Amino acid sequence: MKKLLALTFLSLAACPKEEVDDTSPVEDTSVSEPTCEEQVFSGTYQVLASDDHLKHAFTVLEGTATVRAELVWEDPAWGFDLDLGTGTCPHSGTTWLHVEGAGSPVVGEVIAADYEDGLATGPWFAHIALQPGDHAVGDTAEYTLTVSLCPEA
Repeated sequence: MKKLLALTFLSLAACPKEEVDDTSPVEDTSVSEPTCEEQVFSGTYQVLASDDHLKHAFTVLEGTATVRAELVWEDPAWGFDLDLGTGTCPHSGTTWLHVEGAGSPVVGEVIAADYEDGLATGPWFAHIALQPGDHAVGDTAEYTLTVSLCPEA
């Protein structure tokens, strides 16, 4: 679709020269997305037993609208599940979201608007569990977990 631009030229003599005050603040009317606080956890997942899991802790503050987690690893032979919740872990806390990974990355998101009382504030966990597979004790996989805490817009 073509857009037409119409320009009108006026004689400079017909327009009085105006003084411009360059010291006046300019109002920013642009709309920007809220800035999310990111917490990045990375490390090596090492198989120690048949029921291995890792957990990372973070704090959700008042005004958080979304908790988003992304778990990334490179070796396609590995599979991980991801849980997000309040407390210290799924075994002694409340799981708000469980995502079964079908490969890297595994992404989960908990949105305050989906819950009548919004998101709980305080300590939360990101729990990483190894899916069953051909992994022996001592096998390792490098991973990165990024947790984003996004404020209300």
